[in-house]
Amino acid sequence: MSGSRRRRPVSIRLLSGILLLTGAVLPPGCATIGHNFAAERVVEIKIGQTSKTALLGMFGLPYRRGVEDGDSTWTYLHYKLKLFGEHLRTRDLYVRFDNAGTVKSFSFSSNLHD
Repeated sequence: MSGSRRRRPVSIRLLSGILLLTGAVLPPGCATIGHNFAAERVVEIKIGQTSKTALLGMFGLPYRRGVEDGDSTWTYLHYKLKLFGEHLRTRDLYVRFDNAGTVKSFSFSSNLHD
């Protein structure tokens, strides 16, 4: 039993050392995925009118491009993750285009506060 008591403090000291070293080497618990984009401009998107070129001017290059049911899709996203305190904050803009390259539908969601 006394052997297990001796191991425990060594394990705690080892774990504390690893956490201290990790904190010194890594950024302070933050990660960002995607790119910040002008969320206030989402209201300018008009179904059947806004083109891909116009969206590039408003938001820049999309984070991801794809195809859904034969329609071209673009996704803009900005995710911020903090390991301590505030948790995951997200902003997503998903745009679907018709064959002419104009917006067929879109959705925007966010829990980011500017």
